[in-house]
Amino acid sequence: MIFYLIQFLLLLIFSYTYVNESNVKYVGVRERNGIDLCKLCSCDIAELVPDPTLLIAPDDYRKLYRVSENRFKNQKQPFIFLYLLENQCELDKESVFNYAKSRGLKVLYTTGNGLLDKYTKCYPTIEEWLYLIDNAELVITNSFHCAVFSCLFNKSFGVSKLVGKFESMNSRFDTLFEQFQLEPKYIINNELSNIEHSKNCYKLKNINISNFVDLLKIKEY
Repeated sequence: MIFYLIQFLLLLIFSYTYVNESNVKYVGVRERNGIDLCKLCSCDIAELVPDPTLLIAPDDYRKLYRVSENRFKNQKQPFIFLYLLENQCELDKESVFNYAKSRGLKVLYTTGNGLLDKYTKCYPTIEEWLYLIDNAELVITNSFHCAVFSCLFNKSFGVSKLVGKFESMNSRFDTLFEQFQLEPKYIINNELSNIEHSKNCYKLKNINISNFVDLLKIKEY
């Protein structure tokens, strides 16, 4: 039995499984503090692994939107892609629209998880979502996977820190920045100019997942 990218909410179940099953051979977590949490479950074999989205090359993702219908491909005005989940964060959305206006940029705003507010939104398909990240002048988000694809596509981007009951989820951003050898890309005091002009040369640190790959090659699994 192997666990790849175990979710923290499943740790209680995992703890029982690990303690009571002798055939657990591999445990991978995507957040560094997940290793410590696994140790609290008496598991000392957990390893830091990349999120599965990082195991695919950027150009393979680009193929998805290049062969699909795309309502945004004729977008002429340079734009900021603002992608926010309903998870509470520090960002004042008005500051994004004000900044965009000062720079002659349009804001293409997409939400998830039923977030409601006064701003006009667009609702892209998955392929169009990838296109918008890849072609934006700047990406602003509180979403881990939007940050992942911003790194993969080498974009200027900023992350609004999560707050309240979601604050602990910032650890996944911290690990992502570490994996790409980046200074934290958090937006501080709604200031966007620094992140727009940051140099983009993201390179994923070599992370050893050979143990996991070797296990997948064993027929018994």
